[in-house]
Amino acid sequence: MTIRHLCALSLAAATLAAAAAQATTTPTTNNDIRVNITDHGLALTRHRYARDATQHGTLRILRGLHVTFIVRNLGSEPHAFYLGGLQTRLLPPGGQARLKTWMRERGKIPYHVLPNAAPAQHGVLFVY
Repeated sequence: MTIRHLCALSLAAATLAAAAAQATTTPTTNNDIRVNITDHGLALTRHRYARDATQHGTLRILRGLHVTFIVRNLGSEPHAFYLGGLQTRLLPPGGQARLKTWMRERGKIPYHVLPNAAPAQHGVLFVY
């Protein structure tokens, strides 16, 4: 092999490696997760990319997904939803809002209901 062939092969390998690295962080689909808030509780729906049920306050989501949290206040008092730095406006009873985010990094994201979250109104979302 000549130096020219070796350069061409190394360039092709670097291009394939760069394309593979980019493909692992490219968002795949948009997913809706419904958040139902009551005066004493909070329920997040499962979606097809979730690994665990949300009964224990945890939900696991794949990294790289675009997620829209559709928040509904089913309680009789105004509530807001907080998710790792994002927050809805204060929703009146029967109100609805959306939070859109991209799950870029792995880790834990806390969520809770505002104001004065009850013990059943908080949890942690895991991005893996």
